[in-house]
Amino acid sequence: MSGEALFPLPGTSRRTPGPGSLARRDADAGVPYADWAVIDFETLNRHPASAWEATVVLPGTDPEVHHLYIRPDTPYLRRRDWGPDYPSPPAEWDREAVDFAEAFDRLHELLDGRLVLAHNARFEMGVFEQAAAARDMKPPALDFGCTVRMSRRVWPGLGRYGLGALCRTLCIANGDAHRSTGDTVATYELALRAAGSSACDVPELFDPWRLDPSPALQEPDAGWSGFGRSQAPTRGAPDWMDKVGGSGPLAGKRIFVSGNPGGIAKESWWEALGRAGATVASNPTQKDDYFCTDGVAPGRIKVFEENNAKRIARGRRPAERLQPEALLALLKEHAA
Repeated sequence: MSGEALFPLPGTSRRTPGPGSLARRDADAGVPYADWAVIDFETLNRHPASAWEATVVLPGTDPEVHHLYIRPDTPYLRRRDWGPDYPSPPAEWDREAVDFAEAFDRLHELLDGRLVLAHNARFEMGVFEQAAAARDMKPPALDFGCTVRMSRRVWPGLGRYGLGALCRTLCIANGDAHRSTGDTVATYELALRAAGSSACDVPELFDPWRLDPSPALQEPDAGWSGFGRSQAPTRGAPDWMDKVGGSGPLAGKRIFVSGNPGGIAKESWWEALGRAGATVASNPTQKDDYFCTDGVAPGRIKVFEENNAKRIARGRRPAERLQPEALLALLKEHAA
């Protein structure tokens, strides 16, 4: 493939970067990495084989940005509403998306011989592995480095290492969060910052992981909480939820809300809980005070239970699982 971007973005460079001075070698093959790259996928639902777009950034004086729309195979096309911060595929996706086989060829040509970096690299690795398994294909022989693990080593003690939190802490601009191009460019800048802080070449910051050459296909409904499923809201929010304020039992609490508990749209929950002074978590963590779910995503419930087991083992108070009506009762105290 030439140095042209797959779907050129405005202002994207066509320059092919030269190889850097790279010290790390592939432990298995004993071959130096020709260079490195950064990738990010966005998915339609929680199954990794549902990726609908990808962006690759290749380093250089004028970095190349390669963007690609992907059409997942059936049954992975089913969409799930991730929430207001996660955009749906734009109109041009229907016209420009290529199937996974073609996407694999294009991405492999860009990434072959490079150390591939991603924020939470296990997820990006899972996209390659599960998409290949779904089509009885062999994943490409790629090595990955995780910028979450890198960030924990380079900047210990920050507390939060999600891409958004790191961008805010390190003043890295990301005007298009939760889209593959915005997140890939931000991760690229994160890797450069870490290398600058550590006075080394970027690949030296990583202990690479190799893709599984023979991954087992994870069935859509087996362990991927919320895959293509979400209980639709069945009732409107009570009128008093608009009057919720910051004084009451939920102020300062961290609450994970999964789905549409009690049939009330999650956006209504998020807005009301935010006005009540609570922090609404997007994923269950060991820092949560409360957990409330519509019961549709068993994987989330399992993670909640695992987190509580860890807290109890460490002598910490477990989070409380609230039924929707119980959470409504606590929230109503903020509207008094």
